[in-house]
Amino acid sequence: MQTFTHQGKTYILINGKEYFLIRGYRAGDNWKADWIFIQVYGKVPLHPEDLPTGEWEIIKTRGRAEYPIFTAYLPKYFDYRSLKDDQYKKLYFIGMTERGSLFVALNFLRDHYKLKVPDSQFEKVLKTLPEGSNYQRNINQIIDHGNSQTPAYSVEFDKWKMDEERAEKLFSL
Repeated sequence: MQTFTHQGKTYILINGKEYFLIRGYRAGDNWKADWIFIQVYGKVPLHPEDLPTGEWEIIKTRGRAEYPIFTAYLPKYFDYRSLKDDQYKKLYFIGMTERGSLFVALNFLRDHYKLKVPDSQFEKVLKTLPEGSNYQRNINQIIDHGNSQTPAYSVEFDKWKMDEERAEKLFSL
């Protein structure tokens, strides 16, 4: 999968098919990193065999436009149920807005560790976490390579990254 720009808009070439890239996130910080999530719009359908190797899931939705929107993602980066203590796992949180992505990430931490965080404290953390920066290398902003330019967030879990103690500290508990 390769992106290109035409008349100021970003497109992606997938298996010889061109799509308008609504949103796209990679597993790393550079342009060589593997894609983990794409949302595209185009005249031709997107099929699993079009995507690189991996266990891609595709959701087809019809927006207001004439053609459907395809959302493709690698489930292992969005499997929030199989997180175990001291196991390394990197999860991604994508919302409609940057604030929505951060809300989903923080809400997952609150629920996963069963933290008693009052709504007012939760809202304070949501507002005060610096935009575009890392929080002790535990919550990382991920850039959108698509046209929406909506950042998402990732959290790395293990005994050296995010754990219950660090989550409590994040919420000032």
